[in-house]
Amino acid sequence: MTVSILLLAYRKPGTTPEQFQAYYEEKHVGLIKELAGEDYPLSHTRRYIQRVEGAGTTERNAKYPATGK
Repeated sequence: MTVSILLLAYRKPGTTPEQFQAYYEEKHVGLIKELAGEDYPLSHTRRYIQRVEGAGTTERNAKYPATGK
């Protein structure tokens, strides 16, 4: 049986992409493995959308996910 899972995670303001990735790999993956047990996926694909700050950037934008545009 094939199961698909979509996980969306957002970085806290002030956290670097490297810190976010390390925390995800060290904390979240272990928790997911524990909860999923033998159903933990054999493989996964990670995608990262980088937020680009431009002239129209405001504090309000920090609360919303990037659109990739």
